[in-house]
Amino acid sequence: MNTLPNFENAIIPDDKIYGYCLNPNHERGKHKARVFKSVFGISEEDGELLKSSIYDKIDKFEVIEVTENNFGKKYTLPMKITIFGKTEEIITAWIIEFETYFPRLTSCYVNI
Repeated sequence: MNTLPNFENAIIPDDKIYGYCLNPNHERGKHKARVFKSVFGISEEDGELLKSSIYDKIDKFEVIEVTENNFGKKYTLPMKITIFGKTEEIITAWIIEFETYFPRLTSCYVNI
């Protein structure tokens, strides 16, 4: 299976979850936040729940796309997560920057 490289060392920055993906006031993230709320019933206060759901499934699904830019290799990893009894696919985006070995979450959204 083509899992995310070094997934066991993956980092999910708080600012990506709280400040972007679940932030209803972020210029670009507010749309993601609205969908997370409507699908899973979660908001900014539930950021740790979203993070733990991603960490729990990170090694269970395959990377579907790998690209490279000036900063490093980027990976797209869809996964099904369950929060509050609701299961849906989310798309997670990761980067392993040059001269590092760990993947860092750059974005995630509900795939509807």
